[in-house]
Amino acid sequence: MGSVGTRDRAGTQTEYPGGTAEARPRPVAGPLAALADRVLTGVRSADAVWAVVIGGILGWAYVVTLLPGVFTFGDTTKFQYLGRVLGTPHPTGYPTYLMLNHVFVRLWPFGSLAQNANLLSAVFTVVAVVVLFKLLTALGVAPLLASAAGLTFGFTRTVWSQSIMAEVYTLNLLFVAATVYLLTVWHLRRRDGYLIAGLGVYAFSFGNHLTMVTFLPAIAWLVFTTDASSVLRLRNVATTAVFVVLSALQYSYVFWRSSVEHPGFLEMRATTLDEFWWWIRGGPFASQMFAFPAEEVISERIPRFLDFFRGEYGVLTAVILLGLVTLRSLRLNVFFLLCAAGNVFYAVNYDVGDYFVYFIPTYFVAAIYLGLGFDRITRLLARLGTALVAAGRRRGAPPRPAGPGQASFSRAQALFVLVPWVMALANLAAVDQSENRAAAMATEAILQEVGSNAVVITASYHYSDYQSLMYYLAGEGRAEDNVHALWAARPQAVAAYLCEGRPLELPLQKLTVPPGSAVYALRPPDRLDRVGLCTDDGADCAYATTSGWYDPDTTDPLWWRWSDGIGRVWVYADRAMEVTIDGVLGTKQRTDRVDVLLNGGVQRTLDVASGDGRPLGAIPLRLEAGENLLEFRAQTPAVSVPSDPRRLAFAVQQLSMTSAGNGPACDFLL
Repeated sequence: MGSVGTRDRAGTQTEYPGGTAEARPRPVAGPLAALADRVLTGVRSADAVWAVVIGGILGWAYVVTLLPGVFTFGDTTKFQYLGRVLGTPHPTGYPTYLMLNHVFVRLWPFGSLAQNANLLSAVFTVVAVVVLFKLLTALGVAPLLASAAGLTFGFTRTVWSQSIMAEVYTLNLLFVAATVYLLTVWHLRRRDGYLIAGLGVYAFSFGNHLTMVTFLPAIAWLVFTTDASSVLRLRNVATTAVFVVLSALQYSYVFWRSSVEHPGFLEMRATTLDEFWWWIRGGPFASQMFAFPAEEVISERIPRFLDFFRGEYGVLTAVILLGLVTLRSLRLNVFFLLCAAGNVFYAVNYDVGDYFVYFIPTYFVAAIYLGLGFDRITRLLARLGTALVAAGRRRGAPPRPAGPGQASFSRAQALFVLVPWVMALANLAAVDQSENRAAAMATEAILQEVGSNAVVITASYHYSDYQSLMYYLAGEGRAEDNVHALWAARPQAVAAYLCEGRPLELPLQKLTVPPGSAVYALRPPDRLDRVGLCTDDGADCAYATTSGWYDPDTTDPLWWRWSDGIGRVWVYADRAMEVTIDGVLGTKQRTDRVDVLLNGGVQRTLDVASGDGRPLGAIPLRLEAGENLLEFRAQTPAVSVPSDPRRLAFAVQQLSMTSAGNGPACDFLL
């Protein structure tokens, strides 16, 4: 592809690396006025048609595969109702998403709350893909090929899966797409309106996901290598400063919701700047950022990212590489690659289980090169077709209609129309959530069983079940039946509620449950039991919670994992008692020694081989009255890697506790 362009007002050449260029727009006073003029008068009707086609195809695919209700992943379910109740999620708060979610679920008249929140993710992705189409056509890619590349990107597995359920990642994708598009067009046309709009969108993107900071080096590169003086013009500086201030003000949402009496759900709360700063830096997740040594990043994390990438694009990776070498603008190439590099650098260093979704911005950059690769291959095929026609004429073949090159180009384009459909068929079965009603049915059955005037306790590893309950109670209004959900309750608090008539605190909702409600515990798998710690016959009774999490992939209902080398179980006993614990202990990484401690004292040391399932061996313990801390502590702590369960330090299976008289002493409710 050739590079053509125009000269800006400084007299320097502006390249259009895609091989075509739009006519230079007529001068309009003021950068924002120029941008408005372009939007209102310069958009071709053909672009609108392509946008409708792209939106129709993607929108239809997303709607028919949309998750119909709550999900088995707690964060998704949480985002289904937080917009409605104006609550706060985990850090860093996502105020932009929550406000847009609130407006959408309030105004959209069809479907349930969960369906509408899920649908909003689809809307964000559809708009982002239309922006990708506009970006590719600005780079000179033919509209049909640009739409094929956009649809292919929209049907990649991770993008599709995040577009059919409530999450913040597709809004982040839209911010990425809009920022990259506006700054790229500014680079090509040198009109300040695009620069100001791009920086404004970038500023507001921080209200959704602070990982957008990883794009700052790329933006700085493009701005300072294109026209450094543009950022120093007073008008641009003032406008950008206003955008930055308005963007920062989005986080006043957290202070507002923290100050109200009943916020619905308040996971992230801040009433002081110190509290806010702790949350905004990641809060409890801060230690998981940049958690890996350099050698592990190079030897394991980056290769895993490359596996993810190949899983998304497969053989199209070769086309993406062709597009990379096709783009002749060094400035744009470095800009795009820095966008991807910053994103990958952060994601591979983040120790979180769902880090694979953080690569979506990189997949977007790859889609730009995919479109350029499609265009390059098409032009090569067109040249080949033209050469074959010319060779036929030299051999005396009958003449063909005029324009053989254009005809060859059109036929070559048609080949790529099939690519997004192949991608869609390849990923459909894996992403389709249209029949996934298991979590909704289980939660509705729980609520029907408990009726009214009840508290349902879920465990630390039952976060998804807790959020499903909260969706119905807070989002759908079922709390009117005086039913409450409590996540990871400490046993002493439950004992005080049941035995001493003390109120039960619900800290995430800033609520207090007065005595008198029945208490239920949700055990794996989906078993609901009535809790009664005090018995009339005076029998021993105890209650335990664990800091590990339940592994739903095992068939055993009592399997806890710990990744930091320490597993904790809190046990409440109504009086001092002799008990025995037993179970099966195994490691997932290497040979290790595990100490079993009660209230800080070592009770037994176990040698556990890697992959071994060794019985604990009936360890006798003496519980004190009140709360006791039972610990399993690896003598050689393993690297904390919750993102990779295969490398966890150890796990306990079939954990049980009996009293000295062989009767049940501990109710493993959580």
